[in-house]
Amino acid sequence: MENQTRSGFHAIVLAAGRSSRMKCEKSRLPWIDGKPLLSWMVDSLSAAGWQTNAVLGPESFAWGNSTLPADCAVLNPDPARGKTSSLTCGVERLPFETQWILISAVDQPRRPALYQRLREEAETGRSKIIVPARGGSRGHPVILSAILRGELLALEEDSRGLRGLLDAHRSETYRLPDGDTEDQQWDMNTPAAYQAALAFFRNHATAQPSPAASA
Repeated sequence: MENQTRSGFHAIVLAAGRSSRMKCEKSRLPWIDGKPLLSWMVDSLSAAGWQTNAVLGPESFAWGNSTLPADCAVLNPDPARGKTSSLTCGVERLPFETQWILISAVDQPRRPALYQRLREEAETGRSKIIVPARGGSRGHPVILSAILRGELLALEEDSRGLRGLLDAHRSETYRLPDGDTEDQQWDMNTPAAYQAALAFFRNHATAQPSPAASA
């Protein structure tokens, strides 16, 4: 797939954690188009205009380096510290010119069209934070202005991590209209949830979004 990323738009896929309920590593789960889940997410985000990094733990970093695009894999040497440690590793890799940051867990795939809609909304600059609506609550992925980069780097597990930051900026959050689509429910923590999500993506339109114009 041709990379159509746009300057200033960067995505972080968090894929360093272990899953006791899934009983296998989520990043390498077989997905559609004959790709592992993480590879498909990176390609989908890139096609939608997001330059993407994937944060991996020590057991998967070598695999990521050999499977993902060059310089995409980011090592979290100690994922046991919690999800905020992976966020820190990803944010520290972002270049100075970053304007918008998309954050997604690897077990929360979304259709490529949503990734593109979120990037297009970010381009309007109307809010510091953008989220898809999900039954009146915040959905995923989350988009943040790079103005909040310092706050992301300061996150700690005992301060509720990213959720605490989002709560603090609730009034500055834009909820994407019509973002509450069926695939918003996917949060693959068990083999049954994975199989259901895989069936959904196989049975629905999986075409990549129209190529984003080069910056």
